[in-house]
Amino acid sequence: MENNNQKRKVISDKSFEYIWFLWKTVGLYRDEKYSCLQKAHVGFIIACVHGMTILTFIVQFFLVKNLKQLLNILPMNVTVISCLIKLVIFLDKRHKLVEIHYLFAKLDSKNLTSEEIESLEKLNRFCKKMFIMLFVLYASMITSAAINAAFSHRQTLPFDIWLPYDYRSQSWLYWITFAFQYSFFITLSNENVAHDLIGPLYFILLNRHLEIILDRIEKVGWDKEKTQEENYQDFIDCIEDHKLVMG
Repeated sequence: MENNNQKRKVISDKSFEYIWFLWKTVGLYRDEKYSCLQKAHVGFIIACVHGMTILTFIVQFFLVKNLKQLLNILPMNVTVISCLIKLVIFLDKRHKLVEIHYLFAKLDSKNLTSEEIESLEKLNRFCKKMFIMLFVLYASMITSAAINAAFSHRQTLPFDIWLPYDYRSQSWLYWITFAFQYSFFITLSNENVAHDLIGPLYFILLNRHLEIILDRIEKVGWDKEKTQEENYQDFIDCIEDHKLVMG
């Protein structure tokens, strides 16, 4: 990995660092093998954050009294369950996600021109803006629900869930429940940002590398200072790079 970084003329997947930071908070690490602490971390996220959230929503789903309550809680049931499914899938494909870094490291080490490097850096800045926008959007949705609940005089929580106790009975009990629910949902929000962005960012950056390779193919043979053998080698290199992208 260090050798690849030394040869790289640009780090085109730099924006992925933000995604990996969010994944790390929910127990999705780049390490080939998990330590006991890392296993405990991801176990806590799945069992407590996901498990408890899903349980409270599913029980509440069966306790709805009218259509309005049903329509309010049904989307949240789908959301929290799909969030867990996505996490399990990404945990299963973790090694493939790590390989993406090495793919871009190889592509970044090619003979890129200053214009191509600049275009990749510009695209990276665009990807960073996409990340910030989605991060703020998701977090603001959770926070707005929390603010609304905070001014309800302890009558409601940010999200309507079933609990085995009356959170309205004591002030301290309400605010502890409030804090736990808010922290759990911010965790799920950050997790969804990473899940939802990795695919689009990957294809945006990969598409730009593919465009660079196709431009190089078009230029093969036009340099009069190169011999036929050199042009042939350039063409072979382009084919190998194309296979790398499409593989």
